[in-house]
Amino acid sequence: MPAFRFPIHVDSAWNEFDLGQVYREIAPRLCEEDSEFRVEYEEMLERVRVSKGAPTAAVHRKWLPCDSRIVNAWIQGRFPYAGESWIQFRERVLSCRLRICNGQARENILVVTSATPIAVWTGLSLEICDDRLMRLAGALYNASYTVLRVRPELLRLFTFNAASYLTAPGLHTHR
Repeated sequence: MPAFRFPIHVDSAWNEFDLGQVYREIAPRLCEEDSEFRVEYEEMLERVRVSKGAPTAAVHRKWLPCDSRIVNAWIQGRFPYAGESWIQFRERVLSCRLRICNGQARENILVVTSATPIAVWTGLSLEICDDRLMRLAGALYNASYTVLRVRPELLRLFTFNAASYLTAPGLHTHR
């Protein structure tokens, strides 16, 4: 089998947003305002404590209701936040289009990134509003692929969340 060699470019603009910082800064304010969030958040913290922070623990493998609430608060800009805002994050991810297009016609480019950047681009292709983008991110399987075609006037979705090659039980995982 021939070896294919492609140039690899690391572009931090494709990075995921910092959920840890969102929690550190917004959770205390959201706890004061939303008692349901506070209960969910405290339950999550207890699960993290019991797991001793192991990254493979179940608490880290599932999107929890408190995750949705805090991310929605961040997207809506409900509280002061010193980190990257949702708008800044979205614009950072979308700015990659300029580098991808780079005057090259019909070039295939592989981007390896996380769920939210994929959701941002997919949402743009489908004209989905910001408040619904996290639904796309939440549906993505780990190691799935999405095919988008970038054209000067249009971004088109051809394949979303494909993971048919993950045939063994338990390989279709989220987060």
